[in-house]
Amino acid sequence: MVTLDPAAIADFFARVPGRLGAPWLGQTLGFYRDYLGLVRRQHAAFGPVFKHRVIGLDSVALLGPAANRFLLADGAASLSSRLGWDWSLGRLFPRGLMLRDGDDHRHHRRILQVAFSRDALAGYLEPMQPRVAGLAREWPAGRVAAHPRLKTFLLDLAARVFCGLTLREEIAALNAHFAAVVRASTALLRRSVPGFAYARGLDSRGELARFFAELVAARRGAPGEDLLGRLCAAVSEEGDTLADDEVVDHMVFFLMAAHDTTTSTLSSLLRELALAPAWQERLRQESRAFATGGAISLERLRELTLLGQAIKETLRLHPPLVLIPRRTTAEVEFDGWRIPAGVNVGISTAFTHRMPELWTDPETFDPDRFSDARAEDRRLPFTWIPFGGGAHLCLGMFFAEIQVKLVAHHLLSSLRWRAIRGWTAPIRQVPIQFPTDDLPLDFERL
Repeated sequence: MVTLDPAAIADFFARVPGRLGAPWLGQTLGFYRDYLGLVRRQHAAFGPVFKHRVIGLDSVALLGPAANRFLLADGAASLSSRLGWDWSLGRLFPRGLMLRDGDDHRHHRRILQVAFSRDALAGYLEPMQPRVAGLAREWPAGRVAAHPRLKTFLLDLAARVFCGLTLREEIAALNAHFAAVVRASTALLRRSVPGFAYARGLDSRGELARFFAELVAARRGAPGEDLLGRLCAAVSEEGDTLADDEVVDHMVFFLMAAHDTTTSTLSSLLRELALAPAWQERLRQESRAFATGGAISLERLRELTLLGQAIKETLRLHPPLVLIPRRTTAEVEFDGWRIPAGVNVGISTAFTHRMPELWTDPETFDPDRFSDARAEDRRLPFTWIPFGGGAHLCLGMFFAEIQVKLVAHHLLSSLRWRAIRGWTAPIRQVPIQFPTDDLPLDFERL
């Protein structure tokens, strides 16, 4: 139980620079329209620590690598991930790994680690390969809305790899349910009023939970080697297992992350390569030289070093999650500020990733910054954090890398794409970065 001192919290907010703005609304419109621009303006006006208000939630931004290290590692024991994410995800992804703290988080992470071991990743890679090759083979020439095509494919792929399912008729419904849940995470009206986004998200969450509950019940007797099977059979070193409802909670979150955040990254990569054709050609030459008629192992996939750098650069410019929230559970100190318990704080992935003090020409797509010769991400700890860090470092980080690299490799080997003349490449940054125009690109088969 966290003991709160309302007077101490009020005094702290009175002293912190920044503007909360109008009651409830605050900076909400700027948050939706241009999150990074809003943070940059506030940083220019108030410095690296400032208060703001979004959709009725008052919080304090802590900016820069030192803040990232404080929130993700040094001060993590007194900063709750569960309470930080509860406002946006609590009812939509209850009891997911991001919404657990301390011993409870460690307990679940140890069990779930079984499903993301090296052997498990190699097992997921094998059935993915013919499906991804088929995506590239069947991709049409001409103008294509790439984002929805990738999203549908990646949900189908995740369902096959994670659950052993061929969805067919169910794919459209599941895609719609996941989209509704993600939209609800930043809904303006945070109440379950029928017809509004938050209520639709809660309804969709219920449908997803029912869908996976039936799968879990069927799998208990015959687990299998996919993610669902591994979670049903997972046993930690201490002999702990997951209850049915815990497997359901984790599967809903994992399947969302496996297709939504990966779709965001792949869409952003295609976007950047359309705008940087010279880099697209360099990556294509690497992929075509790498081309093999047989299966690709985890070790061989690592040989696509330029593509790996391009993916890291894409995640720098366009991290799927642009911010990471926490709530203090005890008084903490950062940069001379004593922050009482019960204060919402957050770091900005998107801001750090474009700080000119940390990156050479930070607005430019330049994968060479991640080469061994330059290694700009290793100059200072907690500079590149698209997967978070510390105890809550994304458990699916390596799976995401494998999935993005495999799809990008096959697309580069088979296709060339160009930006449409006059295209502005619009992006919405919250709740997950995505192109607002569905990413229309002109594709040519090779």
